[in-house]
Amino acid sequence: MTPTSHGLWKETQLHRFASGSDGFEPSTLTISPSGVLYGTTSGGGQKCGTGCGTAFSLNPPASLGHVWHKTTYAFQRSETVLPDSLRFAAFGLLCGTSLDGGFSQNCPQFGCGSFFSLTPPRASSHFWTESRWYKFAGQPDNQHGPIMTVAGANGVVYGTSEGGSLSCPFGCGLVFLLSPPSAPGGLWTETVLHAFSDQKDDGAGAASIVIGPQGVLYGTTGGGLEVRAPPGGARYSR
Repeated sequence: MTPTSHGLWKETQLHRFASGSDGFEPSTLTISPSGVLYGTTSGGGQKCGTGCGTAFSLNPPASLGHVWHKTTYAFQRSETVLPDSLRFAAFGLLCGTSLDGGFSQNCPQFGCGSFFSLTPPRASSHFWTESRWYKFAGQPDNQHGPIMTVAGANGVVYGTSEGGSLSCPFGCGLVFLLSPPSAPGGLWTETVLHAFSDQKDDGAGAASIVIGPQGVLYGTTGGGLEVRAPPGGARYSR
């Protein structure tokens, strides 16, 4: 969308998803300093019936009016299923979470979700590289639906989950922190900041969160409560 001298905005279609290997139902975009757009689709690609989802990049043309160049990565069932939006995190990694995939003993059918990074292809190649840095393990860690929402200071990543915690039959949801390793290539570690209890003063089913001034996290639950967490704190304050 670009503004015009008449006050209205002009729409320009950069890419029309075609389903199948091209993917469908795209998520929120992330933009790099060089203007490359990155995103995911929840469907399309390979395996999983209608596809496990894809990641893609849209590279701007050298001059206006030309076609954007798209490259696509198709997720596999055993790795990542239903990927969420991508974010830049520690070491410049392009990271994301998946709602399913990363099979574990507690989630044998679809997996409890995973945290991964993607390295886009270089100019001379069409191959993406996926690395999985953390596999969610189910109750009480994270039962289903990890959503990476914000990257904080020092490369940490904050997220929420629809499941997790032991206060509800299928989990009331939680807020977690993923900390990067001391050196590239190591595994990330998870810290649960708050597990919701579905009580009248707490709520359940945490949605996405945003990071505010001084590192404070803000978010909502399915019960409509507004919640906040102190930076680096182990518990939520409301």
